[in-house]
Formats: sequence, structure tokens, C-alpha cells
Amino acid sequence: MDTIFNFLFVINNLIESNYLISILIYLIFIYFYSFLSLPGVVFLWVFSGFVFGTYLGYLISIIFSVLGFLSLFLVSKFILSSYFYKFFKNKIIKIEKIIHKSSYEILILFRMLPINFPYLIQNIALSLFNISSLKFIIVTFFGITPIVFFCSLIGNTLEKIKEIKEFSMNDLFTENFIFIFFILILFIFIRIYFKIKKETKKTL
Repeated sequence: MDTIFNFLFVINNLIESNYLISILIYLIFIYFYSFLSLPGVVFLWVFSGFVFGTYLGYLISIIFSVLGFLSLFLVSKFILSSYFYKFFKNKIIKIEKIIHKSSYEILILFRMLPINFPYLIQNIALSLFNISSLKFIIVTFFGITPIVFFCSLIGNTLEKIKEIKEFSMNDLFTENFIFIFFILILFIFIRIYFKIKKETKKTL
């Protein structure tokens, strides 16, 4: 982890002297970091807010993280999915039946739970299902937007690299974040409930 912070420190210094080159290096770095779905990507999102501000930092993080996740999703879909499908075929079929009626809502909820399901596992797991690249992009964008935006917001309030190094996941889960996160999840559950209820009435 210290290597990452040293790299971020170098990027921060480069930004002060050469903005365009440094931002290009950072975009490539966050893309490949997301592609590998390595632990600690939230620190990059915080750093984006620290360096580029809340909104530009959010846009950089969300766009290149989604592209990185999508790349792993596609690689896994074409290389690994057939291998894993043989072992988990029955479970995959059952899960696909469950998410069929409310696929977007359920998948967005799934993307909003990186603590219980690391992004590496999420991206590979989603490649096992009959999910198009467009659907993957949509559910990933809306699923990780809350945490990416809050990371950028927190990063924008930090003043020193040292503060980012001392940043922990506990700093992210503030009362405001938990409240908004809870409202979003509640809203999605309500959508799922009424969608299933509507589909049930049609079958009666």
C-alpha cells in the first residue's frame, strides 16, 4: 500500500508542474488498477477528489473505473465464464431466474456492496450471467456512483497526502453517507417490490 501512496505523491507533484501529462498518467493508472480490481481502489477515488476536486475527480474515477471493470468483465466472459459455468451451472440458472424480473435493480444493489463482495469477485461473477456489456455499464455506473462521489467529496476536503494515507473506510461511512445510502437501497427495494407485484397481477 505504501507503494501506491508514493505513486500518488509523485502524481501530486507532477500535477503541480505539468497538469496534462500527470492527468494522463493517472487516467491510465486508475484504468489498469480497476481492470485488475485490486483492493484499495477507494483510495484512488479519494485521491481524485483531493487532486481534481469533487466533480472532476468523480467524473475521472467513475468513467475510468467503469471502463476498467468492463474490461475485466469482458475478459472473464470470453475466457473464464465457460470454465466456471460448468461448476456453478445449477446455481447460475437459479440466480438468473431470481433476477430476471428486476435485473437492473438487483444488479445495482449487488454493485453497491463492495465490502461483502469485492469488485474482483463482482466483475467475474457478473460475467457468468447473461448480461450484456451495456447492462453491465449501466448497473456498474449507478451501483458505484454513491461511494465514488462520496470518496471524491471526502478527498476534496483533505489538505495533505498524509491525511489520505491515514484515511480509512470508517471515514467514508459518515452519518450522511449512511443515510443517503439507506434511502437509495430502500428506493430500489420498493421498485423491486412493486415490479414483482405488477408481474404477479399479470399472471393471475
